[in-house]
Formats: sequence, C-alpha cells, structure tokens
Amino acid sequence: MGKITIQDVAKAAGVSATSVSNFFNNRLHHMRPETRERIQQVVDSLGYAPSHAALQLRTGRSPMIGLLVPTVANPFFGELAVEMEQAAKDEGFRILLCNTLQSASNERDFWGGLHSLGVKGVICSSALVTTSELEEYVSMGLCVVAVDEKQSDHLPPSVDFVSVDHRKSVAIAVDHLAQLGHRSISYIADTKSTTFSRRSKAEGFLAAASANQLEDCHIVMPPEQTPSLQFSGKELAELGRDAVKTILENRPHTTAIVTFNDMTALGAVEALKDHQITVPNQMSVVGIDGISISELLTPSITSVRQPLELSAKEAVRCVAEQLAGRRERKDVYVEPELIVRRSSGPPPTSRVESIRGV
Repeated sequence: MGKITIQDVAKAAGVSATSVSNFFNNRLHHMRPETRERIQQVVDSLGYAPSHAALQLRTGRSPMIGLLVPTVANPFFGELAVEMEQAAKDEGFRILLCNTLQSASNERDFWGGLHSLGVKGVICSSALVTTSELEEYVSMGLCVVAVDEKQSDHLPPSVDFVSVDHRKSVAIAVDHLAQLGHRSISYIADTKSTTFSRRSKAEGFLAAASANQLEDCHIVMPPEQTPSLQFSGKELAELGRDAVKTILENRPHTTAIVTFNDMTALGAVEALKDHQITVPNQMSVVGIDGISISELLTPSITSVRQPLELSAKEAVRCVAEQLAGRRERKDVYVEPELIVRRSSGPPPTSRVESIRGV
C-alpha cells in the first residue's frame, strides 16, 4: 500500500478532506463527537501521519509545542530549553516556552492557555502536575510528554516519560569516587527530596554506597530551605554552601561530596575554599547534570552529564508520534555519562589531619 493521504482518511471515515484537516488543526467546534471519534479510529487503523510541512504551508506557521519548565534562570533548564528548540525545529515544530516558577496555579494557567491557543503537544518538566491533572489535559486532546519529573510512578496510559536514569547517575558518581579510594562520602540533597528525580538520586546514592561496601556515607540536607530553592540556580548554590557547613561540623571524616546537581556543587566548592579546604587535594566534589558552566569553574567540576540533546530529541519525537496517532505510552531512558575534570582525585591520607593542618 502506498503513502496514506488525507483523502484516504476522509474516504474511510465517510467525511470530507476538509473535515479531516479541521480535525488535525483542532478546529472542532462544529464537529460532532462521533465524527471526531470516527476520524480518530481511521487515523489509528491506517497509521496516517499528517505532514508538518504541509500544515506550515497552509497556516503560514509551524506547529507549536508547549514546553513547561520551572525557570530558565536555572542553567539546567535553560540548556534544556535550547536543546528542545533545536530538536523541535528539526522535526518541523516551534517551541512555546513557559516558565512556571514552581507555582501550581501558574502551571494550570499555562496548560489552559496552551490549549486555548490550539497547541496540541506539551512537553512538561515539572514535579507539580498531578496524575489526575495529566489525565484531564489528555482528555482535552493534548498530547503530553513528561520529561525528567513526575509525581507518581504510574502516569496516564497515553503520557510518555523521557528521563535520564537518575539512580544510575549517582551510582556512577559514587563508583568513580570509590575507585579513587574514597570511603567516606557525603551526598548533598535538598530538604525534602520529594521530586521524582531527587528521590531517585538519593535512593541511588544509598544503593551505590552499599554496593561499594562503604559504611561511612551519609545524605546531608541543610535545614530550613525555602520552596524557591527547588528551582533557582543562585539559591541552589547557596544550598551547597550551607550543606558544606553541616558536613564539616557533623561529618568530619568525609573526603568526598556528591551533589544532586551542578549548581549545588558550585556552591559546595566555593564554601570549601572559604574554609581553606583545597579541591580536590583535601576534598573531592562531583556534581550531577553536566551543565556547561561546570567546565568553566576553578577547579572545573567533575560531573555526571545528562545528555540533554538526546532527551530533547526523544521528547519531541514522542510528541510527533502521538500527534500522528500513536496512543500506547512509552518510557524512554537516556544513559548518563561521567565527565572527569579537576574537582575529583584520591583522598588525603587523613581527612581530619588534612583539615586541621596537623
């Protein structure tokens, strides 16, 4: 059978080609529910995928994909947004960027606004949206892909999930330090670690410490953080600073630190400098995420890189497949990658003596 056309879909559904075009362009106000259902059934059975290029010629604009992130003020999400824009362009889409500022009400407004604008595909990197809300958005006709974050292990049947393997990311960091000879490692987390990614990282740290038979490893969480710490790059660095104080006071035998993201690693390194502790001679530091700024610091930060370009390509591809009629959900995990730089090295012969200058 040759390439399926819009005329084939129209004939099989018993409607006009204009009706099928209206269906794909979300012009549904005067279309009966049974007609929409019949067209969808034919699209599914024939495997018809509309041409994005043809759609752009008809409308004079590229199909839009909404992208919800906490804020591009966090370099991680800024780099993610850039990769999403490039991946979308390669697939014939454009990105409509929405900064939610970790506000559930802002986020709901964005979902409603995207739908009212006729946007059919949404990529969401938010820990706030609930499963029931996702089900509601899908019922509105939106094609949804969750990236890196989710509130529940069970997403709605048609919501795809794209993420790096967070447990593996931290395991790679711990394995690297263990191979260098470190036996006492502290992991800096946020206060609650309630998001999927941060919870997975904490679990991965404990599992990796056990696998390497490391008995003096601890999760460190600075006290009394504000909600903004969950997304602001500057405040994430301050979290690293505060955590180092806790480590030096309560975990004096620590010889290496792993942080749940690179901005926190930046703050940790600066705090160690303030305490005249050299990195990596007296303390090694490894971050997670691999944002570009990690390479520019002194010392440059060893980090487990999340390949954002791959995550973006997979997320956009999932949206395109859903728009083309795929309904079964997909889980896509991309492999993290260790980038060894200057912030990690063998432990000192005596951590306590090294700090005290004995």
